[in-house]
Amino acid sequence: MPLPLQKTLSEARSKVLKRLGMGAQGSQTRPSHPLIDEFINQAQQDLYYEADWVDLRKFTEVPLVALQGEYDWPDDALPGQIMRLTVLNEDGREEQLTGDIRPVDRSRNRNLTTGSQPLLYDYHDGILEVLPVPNTDWVTLNVEYIATAPELVEDEDRLAFDSEAIIRMAVVFAKDHYGFDNTKDEARLLNYIRRIVSQQSTGEGFQLGGSQSHYVKRGQNRNRMTNRGRGRKTYFWNENPYS
Repeated sequence: MPLPLQKTLSEARSKVLKRLGMGAQGSQTRPSHPLIDEFINQAQQDLYYEADWVDLRKFTEVPLVALQGEYDWPDDALPGQIMRLTVLNEDGREEQLTGDIRPVDRSRNRNLTTGSQPLLYDYHDGILEVLPVPNTDWVTLNVEYIATAPELVEDEDRLAFDSEAIIRMAVVFAKDHYGFDNTKDEARLLNYIRRIVSQQSTGEGFQLGGSQSHYVKRGQNRNRMTNRGRGRKTYFWNENPYS
């Protein structure tokens, strides 16, 4: 069954205005539209890092070339949003690669002229590097990741995932900006998020505050949250960026 279409920016803006008590003002609210749109975009950006949203889950295949170790990284994938990166070995088994290539790894493989099955990967300057370099042309690299959420610009642009969560968070931002009491709205939003967490535990939803898989660094399973969203602010634990 296909996923339901998310709200457009225009529809989300209309809902935010209604929940602010401004829905009946019609065209009089037009000057506030850019600010409301900014709240919606900020809400989408912040919530993006809190879940492996199924709407954004993507798969891509990268054909590997014998003795070539560098490839183009998917344009809509952040390094910390890779869920799994695997390669098919020569007997048809799928093997997961481990992140992080150290200088000693490059040194050990410098004189390997015949190639081998890739075991490690890393990212630098928009390039995906695998090591050892593949020994055959037919090997395929399978990349599973959470795609980036595009910015909402046009009225027809659709929210990237859970419209209700984004709208609720935008309302919290807006009420805080306008000096309205947003205590109940924030509590409802947190309850909504907890409901998604509960769905994840029963296999119905996706996990917030963590990952269904891990961005694996050498010697440990490191939650991908430590590698993504650095420097961001999440409203529930920090200040509202619009206050």
